[in-house]
Amino acid sequence: MRILGVDPGLKVTGYGFVESSVIPSKKNINFSCSGQIQLIETGTIEPKQADLIQNRIFKIYEILGKLIDQHHPQVLVLEKLYAHSQHPITSSILGHARGVVCLLCAEKNIELVEHSPKRIRKAVTGNGNASKMQAKRMVAHQLNIDENKLNLDASDALALALGYIYMQRAMRKI
Repeated sequence: MRILGVDPGLKVTGYGFVESSVIPSKKNINFSCSGQIQLIETGTIEPKQADLIQNRIFKIYEILGKLIDQHHPQVLVLEKLYAHSQHPITSSILGHARGVVCLLCAEKNIELVEHSPKRIRKAVTGNGNASKMQAKRMVAHQLNIDENKLNLDASDALALALGYIYMQRAMRKI
């Protein structure tokens, strides 16, 4: 199964495609990724901050749409939206980028799954309160990527994809 994790943002949208090719069994409880989960592609979409909001949104839509057409994911995992009391405008701005991602799911007929950051970090690191850096280190380790070549937005997107896979395995009571 091919999974796309997306960390949406108007400044930077991170994405990560992974392929989970092993069907978990009760005997196979190894949560490492060697041979089981393969990195397909990861990166970021960075619209020009000087552009009008509609042009930034369109750039995210256009590039992510092309990536979806190229890699054909069955599931797209998106971070649940939450409002932070100290930054109430952030969730509103973030909603624009999330809307584009949700629209692409409907347009391309991709299953959309949403999880909270804590739930994803718990699945990936074992600690829901892990920092972004701790999650990045774990993602890099699990996918055998040089941590220095992985930025936080791309690692957050990959964590979403990996977390989804691990939660699916746990639900099957491996």
